[in-house]
Amino acid sequence: MNGQSANEKDAAFWLAWSHILESRQLKKLFDHFANGEEAWQAPEHELQNLGFQAETLQNISAKRRQLDPERVLEKVLKADIQTVCLGDPNYPARLAQIYDAPVVLFYRGRLPVNEEILIAIVGTRMASRYGQTAAVTFTRELAQGGLGIVSGLARGIDALAHETTLEVGGRTIGVLGNGLLNSDIYPREYVKLAQKIIERGGCIMAEYPPGIGPERHHFPERNRIIAGLTVGTLVIEAPETSGALITAKLALEYNREVMAVPGNIFEKNSMGTNDLIKLGARMVTSAADIKEALQLQNIMETKIERRPEVSKDEAVILNILSKNPIHIDMVYKNAGLNSSTVGGILTLLELKGAVKDVGGKYYIRLIEL
Repeated sequence: MNGQSANEKDAAFWLAWSHILESRQLKKLFDHFANGEEAWQAPEHELQNLGFQAETLQNISAKRRQLDPERVLEKVLKADIQTVCLGDPNYPARLAQIYDAPVVLFYRGRLPVNEEILIAIVGTRMASRYGQTAAVTFTRELAQGGLGIVSGLARGIDALAHETTLEVGGRTIGVLGNGLLNSDIYPREYVKLAQKIIERGGCIMAEYPPGIGPERHHFPERNRIIAGLTVGTLVIEAPETSGALITAKLALEYNREVMAVPGNIFEKNSMGTNDLIKLGARMVTSAADIKEALQLQNIMETKIERRPEVSKDEAVILNILSKNPIHIDMVYKNAGLNSSTVGGILTLLELKGAVKDVGGKYYIRLIEL
């Protein structure tokens, strides 16, 4: 029978179980027992009948003697980490629909509300300038249109999706493959980004208890949460071996929309996305395509931002830049201004939200002229 986790006491037992079992094993218990306490008190032979092997049963027996569920919960709350269990009314409804939904979610920040429309934006960690530009462009328009942006707080496309959403005042959710203590967060350089996501009204979440570091098998497991939370997954750029393709595959399994940005047929970084399109993913080249795919034409209204006031020299720089990345040396050459002046102008334009440095001293223009 389906488990229930409607109160804190029950949640404490499921939290304790999350320190013992992997996600699939935990889901097996949740589906069989009425609540976490019943599962915790279950005799070994009943667990054996559920298919648990001898080694796992020994581990369960030892950990049940060591762990006090109430203290486990206290420790988590003391770390300023919140929890929500499958079956709780606050558990994200869309995620609860998938067959392998995590029994326990740990989170910091504000959980998404059920009427919130979320889209996953994912891609390679080794993004090209084309991929970086596409990530910024799509994320900016979708976040300004009111969609929540979900990604994996990884290097490359994921980080760009989170950062761009924050830059335009949108809400973003980072799903991690490790615990949520600052010391758990991986990559380490994104501790500040995670904190900024929380402070700006978003959240970071994971199914792993505090103190659990990143393991290779955690990331495919993490990807199912990204796919399950969202109405669709947009793959910006991905080689054939990219983990982003796992997210896309899972989204298809969950009957969610899968979209991909086409890329150069000669570039390895685009082979995965181009293959997705050949296999039936929707090819998208603009935010309008995504609105159509997700049937959001009457819901998503992109905010029209007033064009910032710019000086004569700033206008010169803006006219040189475009949606395609241009190196700062080319800006110097075409602007007829000295390097320090150009550098200062680009900084001011970034602060105005008119341009973006996409890495390697390459810039793109974010506004229409």
